Amino acid sequence: MRIVLLGLMVLGMTAVVNLPMARAEKTPPTATQPAEVTLTGSLACAVCELHENGARGHQDALVVKNGDREIVYFLTGAPKHANVCHTHIDGVTVKGVVTVRNGRQWVAVSSLELPKK
Repeated sequence: MRIVLLGLMVLGMTAVVNLPMARAEKTPPTATQPAEVTLTGSLACAVCELHENGARGHQDALVVKNGDREIVYFLTGAPKHANVCHTHIDGVTVKGVVTVRNGRQWVAVSSLELPKK
């Protein structure tokens, strides 16, 4: 009888010791905050200058050269620049968080710097 009680006590202590570890494994991992990036390129209208289908109205976009190819980043949260329709502004620096939606690169803009004249 003593051996059975001793066995049950050991089994109970093992369960109590492992209980916090089992709870820790069930909690979902916390998502890390996306990092802010700095991009420099040409600011243009996605509709008038870049002829992008499906752009929202006259959507501002930043065209960044990466080697031989150009990457188009659609800007959100940036003030509208009416002077980029049918033209572009080179040397624009944008800081923000990049996400991908519907196969397109989007930047939630925290700051936008136009080149000094």
